[in-house]
Amino acid sequence: MTRTRAPRALATPAAVVALVGVAAATPAVAAQPAKKDIVLNVTVLPGQVRLLDGESVRITLPTNVTTGYSWAPVVSGATKAVTVSKGSYVAPSGDLVGAPGMTSWVVTAKGDGVAKVTITTTPPGGGTAKKVGALTIYAGSAVTKK
Repeated sequence: MTRTRAPRALATPAAVVALVGVAAATPAVAAQPAKKDIVLNVTVLPGQVRLLDGESVRITLPTNVTTGYSWAPVVSGATKAVTVSKGSYVAPSGDLVGAPGMTSWVVTAKGDGVAKVTITTTPPGGGTAKKVGALTIYAGSAVTKK
């Protein structure tokens, strides 16, 4: 009797997971986000994305303002094809001294072209900025990825 119950107990959770996965995937296909909604959050660079006019992507990276370093986006290529927000820092939640927070920049497509948004970090007191990573944006309705 014990041997017949074990396979049933193992099959039941798998069926529940499969049904939850299907139910969670269905609304995402049916709902279309508004053009001003941010639909992608990039946390690993380098990367690339294609955006239609008015669509946005958020770049979020761990940063630590207590070190004195600063982070900034630099746009190259078709600079008029995108706009990049100033960036917003969110402090870590917790009491750990020196723990990093998160900084986010929102990149919005404004025209046609290929732009590269490179996040750089500059040491305390100035100095040479170093590349942290880059996101290539294929912007506009007429641009196709090459």
